[in-house]
Amino acid sequence: ITGVIDTAGNLYVTGSGNSYATGLNSNLDVNTFQLVNDTGFQGKVVKYLVPSNMTYSTTGPRYHFAYILDSNGDVWSAGMEANGQLGNNSDGNRTTFQKVYRNTDGAKVVDIRVAVRSDSGATGSVILLLEDGSLMTTGYNGQGQGGNSVNSLNIEDTFKYVIGFGP
Repeated sequence: ITGVIDTAGNLYVTGSGNSYATGLNSNLDVNTFQLVNDTGFQGKVVKYLVPSNMTYSTTGPRYHFAYILDSNGDVWSAGMEANGQLGNNSDGNRTTFQKVYRNTDGAKVVDIRVAVRSDSGATGSVILLLEDGSLMTTGYNGQGQGGNSVNSLNIEDTFKYVIGFGP
């Protein structure tokens, strides 16, 4: 999936729809850039994140997902759900973007990162950096990539604070 943010803060995507992560309410492939038309974040997109090593494989899906950070500091996700990486308290795939963090929940999110196990790509954790210096994570933590000091099968399906960061 490829996404482009125009100067007005609108998101356009193209690519594989079988990952559900285009946000176009479909699992069909898209071969031209299409506007992701959602009034919740349209005109406010400042970052679009699709992990670069989330590729489809002959041995199975790599659980594609995508995140949007808007100018309000809110976070949105879409895509395939397997290990809590969508942060939406669900185990279902999402073909449209859903708000998973509201700035009113705490400090404003200023950046989004993904930690992925290098040998599979299927076990991603998503990390939010908040303006107060704290971190929140969701997703798989089997090798500690969630940063919550537990090195076991620990799947979070909503964002949790990482102890030791922030105020």
